[in-house]
Amino acid sequence: MMHFGTEQTHSRKRATLSLASMIDVVFLLLIFFMVATIIRPQEATLTTHLTGRSSQTASLEPQVVRIVMVGDQPEWRIGAHQIQDPEDLQIVMANLAGDAGLTVSPDGNVPVGAGVAVVEAARAAGIESVRWDDLDVP
Repeated sequence: MMHFGTEQTHSRKRATLSLASMIDVVFLLLIFFMVATIIRPQEATLTTHLTGRSSQTASLEPQVVRIVMVGDQPEWRIGAHQIQDPEDLQIVMANLAGDAGLTVSPDGNVPVGAGVAVVEAARAAGIESVRWDDLDVP
């Protein structure tokens, strides 16, 4: 038998989510990424050499300085140059184009002083960007 006149109402509770904790997490992530972001110079401040071809425009490839040990003395190799004296290193660095930067690639047994000599020579030559590379370059 059917009962048309009586309706049973089921009391259902709606599940509610508190968004207060989610808002806190979002703000914490926002603050974290703002603090952890590295601020780089704008592209407008970078120099360009697009006005034409001339012999004075710098190549866009960074110069690679390879540091190896020959006997018990460090040797710096820049392209075809093989340099044993830090003073000669400064002379060669002064002739490099510093727009593209410098990559230092030391062998595993090179003393720290040989790397410091490269950084000092680069700074004296006006090269601002020095990058360290621990990969073996042939």
